[in-house]
Amino acid sequence: MYDPKADGHCGWRAASVVLNGTEQEWPLVKVCMDAILKKHSEFYRYGLRVEYDDLLRMLSHQTEGVGVFSNNYFETLDCPRLLAEAYNRPVVIYSDDSQMTYLPHLQEPPPSPQSPIVLYLSAFHFRAIVLDEEAITKIQWPPIYPGYYQFNKDLNLPLGWYDLYAPVCRT
Repeated sequence: MYDPKADGHCGWRAASVVLNGTEQEWPLVKVCMDAILKKHSEFYRYGLRVEYDDLLRMLSHQTEGVGVFSNNYFETLDCPRLLAEAYNRPVVIYSDDSQMTYLPHLQEPPPSPQSPIVLYLSAFHFRAIVLDEEAITKIQWPPIYPGYYQFNKDLNLPLGWYDLYAPVCRT
C-alpha cells in the first residue's frame, strides 16, 4: 500500500501511483479524465447523470498546497467511473464502510487487460494498492457498481468488461 501526500489531491495522487509509478503525475490523471469527460459530455450529463459542472471544476483545480477544499477532492461515485473510462481499466474503491468495482462503459477491454486501479479510502485520505497483473483472476473483487449491466445492455454499450469481471466479483 502506498500512502501519498495528504494535501487534498491524495485521490489523484494515489491513482497516479498505480498508473504512472509516481504520485507527481497526478495533474496528468486529471487532464486525461477531463478530456474524456468533455469528449463524451452528453453520455456523462444525460446517460450517467453525473454532476458535470462539479466534475469540470474538480478536474480543473490543479494548484498544490493550501486552498484545496473538500469539494475538489476525488469523490467516490463519479470520479471512479470517469477514471475507469479515461484509462480503460476497472477502478476498485475500498473504504472503511464499503467496497465497489467500477468498470468502463464505452470501451471493450484490451486483449491483455491490466489489473484494476485499486484505491483505499480511510479517514478522508486515499492510498494506492499496487498489484501485479495476475491479480485480475486471483482476487475476488468487490461487487460491480449496481445497475452497470442493465445500463450498458439497455443502451447497447459494450459488455466485455462485465463478462471479464462478473465471475471474479462478489455479488
